[in-house]
Amino acid sequence: MVYLKISENTNQAKLMLEYLKTLSFVEVIKKDKIPNSLTLKAMKEAEKGKVTRSESVNDLISKLRK
Repeated sequence: MVYLKISENTNQAKLMLEYLKTLSFVEVIKKDKIPNSLTLKAMKEAEKGKVTRSESVNDLISKLRK
């Protein structure tokens, strides 16, 4: 994963950002929406199928307490 910091203060930067949005392999995430490292780790684990499945909230809580 690569992060780019683009200041949207110029027309050139705005054009670059609009171009990047058209590419299928680029996901534009605003600065205030970048997940922290713990969340990124959890997202990667979920993508690999490493998740906890539960029938109810009580079932989930009991599994998490183990």
